[in-house]
Amino acid sequence: MASSYHTLAFYQGGSPKTGLSPLMEFVFNLETRAAITSFAAFTITEMGQGMYQLVIDWDNSTLSSINRVALRLNGDPTSAEGMTDLEKYQFFETGRADTVYMEDFYDALTGDWEVINNQLIMSDRNGAVLHTFNLFDTVGNPTSSTPAKRERV
Repeated sequence: MASSYHTLAFYQGGSPKTGLSPLMEFVFNLETRAAITSFAAFTITEMGQGMYQLVIDWDNSTLSSINRVALRLNGDPTSAEGMTDLEKYQFFETGRADTVYMEDFYDALTGDWEVINNQLIMSDRNGAVLHTFNLFDTVGNPTSSTPAKRERV
């Protein structure tokens, strides 16, 4: 599952605001500027000390063909907390590529790699091949022991 994780903070009068039930008010597809009306792909939970986590499930059917979104969250949707507009609204944008890049980067850092013949093979944490590179020495000859250059296969 390709999910992205975002940390939000709500404050009232300069102090962290806990016990809120933030509401997703608007989500827009930034490529088409169309409103997204189903919020099933979005989960908001309180982490503590005024911090809240928004998780976006990019594999959810609502977002399956969408690459970038803009969001507005309301930390005090019923106005019961008496928060000002500046305190209760969170605006931001994010996208699928942000998630894919970070997952791929993390997998490349934490996965295994090995050199076989003149190829560097990088795998993710589960053993799936992420990247394969041909390795060359300083004069351009294939090498497995003294690489100076790599080219993606």
